[in-house]
Amino acid sequence: MDLQNYDKEQLIKEIEKLRLALYQNKYFRKNAKSHTSNYSFEDSIDLSMEFTVDGKLIKTNKNWRKSLGYTIEESGKLFIRDILHQEDYPAFRNMKVKVGKDGVQSFIDTRLSTKSGEILYVSGSIFPNQKGHLTATFHDITHQVNAEKAQNLYYNITNLTLLSNDLDDLFKSVHNILNQTIDARNFFIALFDFEQNLLNFPYIFDEHIANSPTTQSLDLRKGICEYVYHHKKPQILKEAQIMELILEGNIIQYGPIPKA
Repeated sequence: MDLQNYDKEQLIKEIEKLRLALYQNKYFRKNAKSHTSNYSFEDSIDLSMEFTVDGKLIKTNKNWRKSLGYTIEESGKLFIRDILHQEDYPAFRNMKVKVGKDGVQSFIDTRLSTKSGEILYVSGSIFPNQKGHLTATFHDITHQVNAEKAQNLYYNITNLTLLSNDLDDLFKSVHNILNQTIDARNFFIALFDFEQNLLNFPYIFDEHIANSPTTQSLDLRKGICEYVYHHKKPQILKEAQIMELILEGNIIQYGPIPKA
């Protein structure tokens, strides 16, 4: 194979996809071996759940409850539709009906919703058990999926910087690409000017600012941007954390607090 004729970035993407597929295949082989007489449902490293054909959860294991954030009592009141991503539920429903009818194990990639609303990407299988119910065992591949998304994102942004001749168009394109991967409806690029004591925004898109995207310059103050800069590391700040920082006097509130 003459690799020189292949696009380097596309080749790296394909290698990453192959790596993920091999990882999943290794899991499937391990998973098949685990369902022996020595299989421990509760202590399995998988995210395991037992449920009826109509989708009522009967039993979940320790790692399932830890990952999704439910107690034993709470999980016993749930149905499959409560923890499946709504876009994935129809496919899962059809598969569980087929497994229940044919009695044959099937593999599936899907997304689970935690109690707090976070999304888990999982790979696993559904199979009938001796009680007349169904069992699903999953392996959390969220990290691998997010890593692949991030890698693709880096490649796309790199290409934009090479192909764009206009900064305004570049900023808009970067914003659009980010918004395809994460919720980036509100997005800005900030530059610190310590000589002029200014915080410059060459690009800012904010649902509370008219005519977004736009540009803006503000005096340096005790806001979230300054807080992140002085801590020298990325921050994921939700509503409760921002409120705590305000109450502690670490930042001053200048606008609406994000709801999350």
